[in-house]
Amino acid sequence: MALFRLRLNLALNFRIEHQEIEPPAPASFQASELWSERVRASKIACNSEHHDFPTLLAEALDTLAWYGDDHKRAAVALGISNSQFLKFIGKAPKALADYRSRTKASKG
Repeated sequence: MALFRLRLNLALNFRIEHQEIEPPAPASFQASELWSERVRASKIACNSEHHDFPTLLAEALDTLAWYGDDHKRAAVALGISNSQFLKFIGKAPKALADYRSRTKASKG
């Protein structure tokens, strides 16, 4: 359980820096094999208590950061719908709250 919590905290607090200056067009983005295996009909299937959840959450949040907090572009890049993207990161309330505070701050 402690290892799962550590992995979840890492997923929430550390982002991967990409070498490219600009992200690729969302339609040409290549998600990980793990992510791709979990997507069916524009939906991501993973329970928030599953072993793979922290890894998938990290990928979603890294993609979101790479696309400048544009959840619509991140969702397209990951092959899921906008609502599924927000629902997925909402499984980690801190992730959704952080995203909302960043987007609210950039609009305000």
